[in-house]
Amino acid sequence: RVKVEIESAPNQTNDLCPATYSPTVGSAKYASRTNVGAVVHSFGDEKLLQNIAEPCGPNDTLNLKITQVPNDEGETYTKAMFGFELLHEKASMFDNNIRYISQCIMKKCGITDVTSVRCKTQAEVSVAGRIECDADARLNPKSVVLQGTWDQSLSQAVPVDLDNVKQYSLFPGQTVVMRGVNTRGDTFVAHEVFCDASLPPADHKADMMNTLNGKMSLVIAAGPYTTSDNMAYEPLKDLVTYITTHRPHLVIMTGPFLDSEHTKVKDNTMAETFKSFFDKLIDNLGELSTTSPYTKIYIVASNKDAFHVNIYPTPAYSSRRKHTNIHFVPDPCTLNINGIVIGVTSTDVLMHISQEEISTGMGGDKLSRLASHILMQQSYYPLWPPAQGMSVDAALWTAHAQMSCTPHILVLPSNFRYFVKDVNGCVVVNPEHLTKGTGGGTFARLLIASDNEDKKISAQIVRI
Repeated sequence: RVKVEIESAPNQTNDLCPATYSPTVGSAKYASRTNVGAVVHSFGDEKLLQNIAEPCGPNDTLNLKITQVPNDEGETYTKAMFGFELLHEKASMFDNNIRYISQCIMKKCGITDVTSVRCKTQAEVSVAGRIECDADARLNPKSVVLQGTWDQSLSQAVPVDLDNVKQYSLFPGQTVVMRGVNTRGDTFVAHEVFCDASLPPADHKADMMNTLNGKMSLVIAAGPYTTSDNMAYEPLKDLVTYITTHRPHLVIMTGPFLDSEHTKVKDNTMAETFKSFFDKLIDNLGELSTTSPYTKIYIVASNKDAFHVNIYPTPAYSSRRKHTNIHFVPDPCTLNINGIVIGVTSTDVLMHISQEEISTGMGGDKLSRLASHILMQQSYYPLWPPAQGMSVDAALWTAHAQMSCTPHILVLPSNFRYFVKDVNGCVVVNPEHLTKGTGGGTFARLLIASDNEDKKISAQIVRI
């Protein structure tokens, strides 16, 4: 005799909770917050900012053509042999990268030729190479080493004396061109440091048949999506409510969705697999196609997710069911939306560079300077060696972490305080995280107005 159990309808108030052996209790601190929906930062055109909070009506539909900008290797992660890196291949990849970036810097600065980093000379010469530290410690002005290319320097390295340089901003892994002297061949005395290899911003009118005409609303949120003391996913529910109400054209969500560092993940109290719970989250987001049919959701992978591979660059997620409104993209990725190019990563590269960077005489704003490093090095993760806990695969890094152009919008979620800044013609957005500890965090909403002549971008950071 077979007993058939009739499944009870899921409780709608708790449908985002994982199956657990004990009841899930929401966060009291999150529930008692008083600043829901408060705008904490605004950026851009005043006229656009007046319309940014208005929900999209049935007449505001746009025929968006969204493509992932391919790189040299295409979109697939065919080279992903994690932990199987041959040293000579790795060295060759880095050498090619140093050579290419240094040539871009030389072209911008009008430098015609470079010499070996070990070349003895009393005349001022230019050398190209990558910044490294001479010890297994944090970089400081006395421990800077410049590793040259194979062509010019047989990949030799030389200590650098920075005492005569008036301004510089350096971090390990950065490709630079230096001007100075090396009288004895064992120390390069630098006079000037050049590091700007940034590409010109993409032309939003390049494809006349695929140009954005009208206003496009965009919401950007960064994980984690639940508070650190429970798995109730209340902030994610509130974000879904916001999307249902405002019906933006595009939503970009970066991981982690199920943070491997979360206390409830570490103590093994979940009664289902991490992957099955993620599928449940995605099914819930897929239901937005009924309440907000014209909203497209792009989900960026994260190497912090408990159910995904812990490698950077991170391949895209996959889910059990396919939803027409949800698209998975890798970390990092570059999206082209009717000519508007948006670069996205879910890794906190700003904090990682900040912990290793040394600078003197640069002035200005630190966060803008950190973001400019990413644009100047044409890479979503220019730091090498990577931060602790980051498993970077050199082959994937070469193929997938490079920028083919300077994007119009660059999304860099970080533990730094939220900001929206114009850096070298690129609007850099840090929406911070949707949750901060046991309390609520912030997300970003943007309005992009474009016609055949010009484009305008306005943005606000909003509390969940």
